[in-house]
Amino acid sequence: MKQLLQPQYRDWLNLSFHLLWCYDHKLGMDWKYKNMINPAPASSKTYFVNNAGWLVREGWAEVRHDNKVLRANPGQWMIVKPGQRIQKFAENTRLLVVTFDARWPDGTNWLEEGLSTILEAAKYPELERLARPMVRITKTMTPGWYIFEHRIGRDDFLELHANLARWLRALASALSENGIETTRRDSIDENVLKGLHLLQSLPLDQQLDREQFAKDIGLSPVHLTRLFLKHIGTTPSDYHNHMRLEQARRRMSVPGARIKDVATELGFIHLSHFSTWFKKNENLSPAAFKGRIKS
Repeated sequence: MKQLLQPQYRDWLNLSFHLLWCYDHKLGMDWKYKNMINPAPASSKTYFVNNAGWLVREGWAEVRHDNKVLRANPGQWMIVKPGQRIQKFAENTRLLVVTFDARWPDGTNWLEEGLSTILEAAKYPELERLARPMVRITKTMTPGWYIFEHRIGRDDFLELHANLARWLRALASALSENGIETTRRDSIDENVLKGLHLLQSLPLDQQLDREQFAKDIGLSPVHLTRLFLKHIGTTPSDYHNHMRLEQARRRMSVPGARIKDVATELGFIHLSHFSTWFKKNENLSPAAFKGRIKS
């Protein structure tokens, strides 16, 4: 078998990873904060955008997807994949949770194939050790959901990001020992990368101006679309639409979030227009989506 060359340094620079939330307590404990996040039970298939690692301290955690059922007991990590799944928890379950995004520029998750899976915590003690500093920092960023929206000092940010990088390295090593490898993406056309960076900086409440977007990169709209399709398998417009949809999912998963507010944040003047757009893309109305999150 031909051995694959390692990615170049510049390829690794295109791997984006960040923490979404991290805590260590019993489920249902919102302390004095009404919107403290917990992994929500979902009795029907619910779409979850991000990766996560749950270390079960008390109780149990269970996920069902792809015709398999996995249950993690005390002393075990459940490493869950993004996508549709059913998840259940024992009453008074206590978890150490690390929820994160790690993706290549085309939106491919760095960790997906072979997941979900269970790891023995005693065999991989670094996962817990490296999570503790992240728990300590995020405790100061209350309420503890979706830390993108909370203020953080320079030193805490750099320490948090560095610890996440170390934790992901330990996780990737542990998964590799169990036959689960990370995805890889080699070099992408420089014009496509420039376009992806522009798309990721574009406010999500704005529609994509296809002509201006191509002009900013210095290509015709047709040529740029062909490059996008060749290198990442989607058009600039569809990529931007997917980013908006993920933000809608993420925001409506926040306890207490109002559909009307989410619609406004994404630039929809009329709630009915947002509902039509969301249902067209998700095959589910916003109200039904929120209902599944609560179930």
